[in-house]
Amino acid sequence: MSKIYNNIYGEIMICIIMGSESDLKIAEKGVNILKEFGVDFEVRVASAHRTPELVEDIIKNSDAKVFSAPSSAAFTTSNPVFNPPSA
Repeated sequence: MSKIYNNIYGEIMICIIMGSESDLKIAEKGVNILKEFGVDFEVRVASAHRTPELVEDIIKNSDAKVFSAPSSAAFTTSNPVFNPPSA
């Protein structure tokens, strides 16, 4: 499990889970907006298809309030999970 970005000065508000590091260019768009507004976040790489247990573990053990993750991961938390468009 690797962290690509980490902008944590207080409580983690958003956890972005990307399927692979090649998704970084797409995630950077959201990351830049979060940075601009001073939102605490983290970005992790874990494939919901190849390593669904890892995605579940990240969500269950995260203190994030909102997740940007595959919709298949929504069952692991009562917090909001959204699946943004990939382009």
